[in-house]
Amino acid sequence: MKKTILFFLLIPFTLSVFAQNEGIIFNHKLTFAEALSKAKSENKYVFIDCYTTWCGPCKLMVTEVFSQKKVGDYYNQHFINLKLDLEKPENKFIAEKYGVKAFPTYLFFDPEGMLKCKIISYIKAPIFIEMAKAVLDKDNNFEIISKKIKDGDRSISTVKRFFVQEPRFKESESLVVDCFKKLSDEEKISEDAWDLFNLYIQDPKSEPFQFFQRNRAKYVEKYGRDVVDKRILYGLFLYTNDMDKAGFDSLKSVDPSLFDKAKNIINIAAAYWKCSKNKDDQVEWANLISIASPYLDNQCDDGDYIADKAWKIYQNSNKIKDKMIINKACEWAKKANTLQPKSTEIMDTYAHLLFATGKKMEAIKLEEEALKKAEEATFEDRVKIYGEELQKFKQ
Repeated sequence: MKKTILFFLLIPFTLSVFAQNEGIIFNHKLTFAEALSKAKSENKYVFIDCYTTWCGPCKLMVTEVFSQKKVGDYYNQHFINLKLDLEKPENKFIAEKYGVKAFPTYLFFDPEGMLKCKIISYIKAPIFIEMAKAVLDKDNNFEIISKKIKDGDRSISTVKRFFVQEPRFKESESLVVDCFKKLSDEEKISEDAWDLFNLYIQDPKSEPFQFFQRNRAKYVEKYGRDVVDKRILYGLFLYTNDMDKAGFDSLKSVDPSLFDKAKNIINIAAAYWKCSKNKDDQVEWANLISIASPYLDNQCDDGDYIADKAWKIYQNSNKIKDKMIINKACEWAKKANTLQPKSTEIMDTYAHLLFATGKKMEAIKLEEEALKKAEEATFEDRVKIYGEELQKFKQ
């Protein structure tokens, strides 16, 4: 079974809280022609998510972006949404006609069937919403926005819209710093400013980050302690360790408790790395458990993170001779499932570890539950995977 879970140290992250089953509603029964006809009759645009079953970023879009309520609210109101596997014979004409060569690719059509925008790659939720707004906005299209930036416009609306077309703009952080200079203190705590801060500000010495530190209590009040703590943990401590190890220790004064949590995550990652380099080394697997257990058992409350560590052990279970290690991974998966009982991916992880520890009937029951929830949420890729795994469990 293939599962795509990327460690936070390796990629930028989104801090929004996900709301499962409240995201984009895709019309799986409509053909492209039928969607265009429906869009014209309802005076809507058509959005197509072009994906393949093997595409990792495509799966991340499903779990991290499409599933968010605020994304669904906007796309469901303004678009007829299609999700097409372009490797299926009936959809290949889309790739040929509109030049889709990489995945994921997003296509936007007006009610008359004219292609208005084509954008490629993983897109974070705030930018993904802004992308849709740009498609619908006749007065602030991409050409106009580029000119505004060139002419010195640093308003939030203009900067956010600009990043839609230039998500990898080399001067993105300095652009956001300039934007923050023009904002009042109240505006700096607004949702739009929070999105820009999360996505593009990494330098702890920058004025936006210093403002965040001085007004942390206000951010906690508005966005919740968990979200704010994750911004510091992942967006500052772990990002700095990944990009500038020499400067990591100097950040402890920002938040000693979160700093210690970051060190735990870093040490666990290093232990996993040693195991991955030599999967037959039983000493390294035992060392991993001794390093990870105190944190995962007693301190960590991030279900996704805990499940990811459990899954990594399951993936190598045929190399691990000490069954106590597999049992420990099963305990972690159980904890993750308790923390996030609605996550089908965590259910699937826990089911596999139950199966690996000989609890076949419990594994089948849990995988059936994961399959049912995936079907209810119309997660086609997961439905296929969970169905196949369930059959393996029953053999």
